[in-house]
Amino acid sequence: MHILPSLEVGGMENGVINIANNIDRNVFSVSICCIERLGQMRERLRKDISVFCLNQKPGKSFVLPFKISALLKSERIDIVHTHNNYSGFYGLAGAILAGIPTKVHGEHGVNITNNLVQHVIERLIGKFTHLTINVSEDISQILITKYSFPLDKVKTIINGVDTRRFHKKDKRDESTCKMRELHLDERSFVLGTVGRLCEFKNHKLLIKAMRILAKRNDDVVLILVGNGPLYSPLTAAAQDLIDKKKVVFAGVRTDIEDIYQCFDLLILPSNEGEGTSNVILEAMAVGVPVIASNTLGNRKIVRHKFNGLLFEPDDVKDLKEKIIEVLSDEKLRDILSQNAWRTVYEHHGLEAMVREYENEYLRLYQSRRTDNGLL
Repeated sequence: MHILPSLEVGGMENGVINIANNIDRNVFSVSICCIERLGQMRERLRKDISVFCLNQKPGKSFVLPFKISALLKSERIDIVHTHNNYSGFYGLAGAILAGIPTKVHGEHGVNITNNLVQHVIERLIGKFTHLTINVSEDISQILITKYSFPLDKVKTIINGVDTRRFHKKDKRDESTCKMRELHLDERSFVLGTVGRLCEFKNHKLLIKAMRILAKRNDDVVLILVGNGPLYSPLTAAAQDLIDKKKVVFAGVRTDIEDIYQCFDLLILPSNEGEGTSNVILEAMAVGVPVIASNTLGNRKIVRHKFNGLLFEPDDVKDLKEKIIEVLSDEKLRDILSQNAWRTVYEHHGLEAMVREYENEYLRLYQSRRTDNGLL
């Protein structure tokens, strides 16, 4: 059973769904527990996957571990896989109460902080989980060096992309491109970004850069895909650009594989905290060149001037210059596009990622049964 806050749109949730949908159903029976709410990404799950919701209100809860324990017992769960520290703390507590033999934890992004509570939670997770699987080597090293996770309890499995869903198409083919639906001129040079509208995604930097670019190039348009707590302040900050049809807030999309076809360039301006970005990998699979902030996770995927460009975090001048460099050099765009596509197809396939998870689940389960004298 996977345990996480919800199945709202997000990278972590996308990763859990990819594992659940593609795991070998002849070996594993998969279920998901959403602690707070279900979320719209539930619609992407296979119909045979059971989903439970505890409807827990945000905040501290003494009874939550007991609720999780009762669910785990009733479903006769053998392996628990929690995701990020909130679910890890309560989910592992519930798993311990239920006597679950195999406890796995996943970290999809780590914010380095001096917060004492987070330190304590991370150390408890490191102590009581049998394995922590992280989506980037940077996260694994942080857990080992900063939170003292044992080396033999840390594993890195990089995110994979479903290349059946995300692949190259004719970028201006009306049957797959959403240009008209988004009221975009097909001659526009489209900058795109995909992600939750929240602080660490740093969309405000991209709007600042767009404001500068719009003054010098009439053809550049920015599409922001996603929703979140900063929707209102971001739309307010960009209202003049929205009125001029230079910025489009596209909201949450279920047809994201087609939206990528509209992009000439993907921008990921996040501050520290990214693991291995599904958005970067998906865009690369479609052949979209990428410009990303030089932060944890991003720099492990994006090789500067090979399959994308990196800019200094929160530096609007550097971001603007990198966009202009790609916009004005068609040969460079073609090189970045081809190398981005090759990067995904050679190193980030979904099937290989899922097999790694399967192998770790089986290894841990068999090891725990042996330790308990059941084999």
